[in-house]
Amino acid sequence: MVDIDKYLTRYNLLHEPKYTRFKDAFVEFYRTQEDRYKTSIKEIYSTRIFPSRVKANGEHYIIVDYHFANMFSYYSTFYLCFSNQLPFKLDKERVKLLIKNLIILSQASLQEDIPGLALSFAEEYIRNGEIFKKYDSLLDLENKNHILNQVEIFANMFTIYHEAGHIRYNELENAENGYDDFMDYLEWWCSCSDATFSQNSVELKRVFEKDEQPTLEELYCDLHAVVGIKDDVKRVCHNKLSDYEMARLTIDSIMLAVEFQGLLIQNKLQWKKMYYHYNNMYEKEKRAQLAIRREFDHYQIRFSSLLLMATHGVGQEFKIDKWIDLYKGSNVFDETSIELLNDFSERIIERARWNELHYSEQEMSKMRNLLLRWV
Repeated sequence: MVDIDKYLTRYNLLHEPKYTRFKDAFVEFYRTQEDRYKTSIKEIYSTRIFPSRVKANGEHYIIVDYHFANMFSYYSTFYLCFSNQLPFKLDKERVKLLIKNLIILSQASLQEDIPGLALSFAEEYIRNGEIFKKYDSLLDLENKNHILNQVEIFANMFTIYHEAGHIRYNELENAENGYDDFMDYLEWWCSCSDATFSQNSVELKRVFEKDEQPTLEELYCDLHAVVGIKDDVKRVCHNKLSDYEMARLTIDSIMLAVEFQGLLIQNKLQWKKMYYHYNNMYEKEKRAQLAIRREFDHYQIRFSSLLLMATHGVGQEFKIDKWIDLYKGSNVFDETSIELLNDFSERIIERARWNELHYSEQEMSKMRNLLLRWV
């Protein structure tokens, strides 16, 4: 049985995290979720990065990961920059450089099962000038109504709603958790003949008809989170923003949280595959390629289905006619990831080999933590 204190100790990088942004905005939200789902919310700054849920000692816990929150604050800024939603201009070439370093810093965490590679990413981050400076005290605009802060607040709420959805899905009967209504909703989408929805119908129909439970559970939790965050945005912002602004804020908060996770996971797997290839570990390289394909398929169906359901629901809620155009998206993150793999792979992996020849795994893990001040 998992012990929650041991779990938190194992993954926590900062045992006294200094992250305090928007803490007052979340106090009541946390309390509501804990009461509603009979769960506890624990805060952590972890190597895993992603928000998650744990069942320990017979109790449910939702893990709020401030490493994810800190990284996401930059990611959302970069997206808003490239989708021209900021009230000020940023040098887009400079932003692309920042994106590369965001990915590098993320991999220093996510590759920890290959300590030499994780250390090499940390060294690359330092080599580039430790571009984000002190990672646990990021951009902090005082005005909580600024679009950067709004997206960050609601996107982090969305991830908590999603994790709470898993508890609801697994702990309640179908008649209580709304799963039957959810399946009826998916069936309606699968049968919809409107050309506007045709791009998603084939993928969604395959998942629905084959009863692919892991994907269906994720879609259920996504829809659960969409309903929650849509109501929260309307309640908090109805006197401050127009209907269109609320709709756009809601969609960005929903889609960016999922897109960011997909970006980090795809990079993690691509760099593992590259590492195995350089080291002639062909069986592991083959398994990594299969994992890349599996995760790509998973995120493709999840993202396209979520976009369809979210834009439709949000468009109806805020009475937006052209709701299908609410989310613009950006290719800059995928393009930058490919550039990074093409331009940096030899240096990063050669340095990982050197690390492995000169240090033990324990020494490499300790050096990474010292370099990034994760102590």
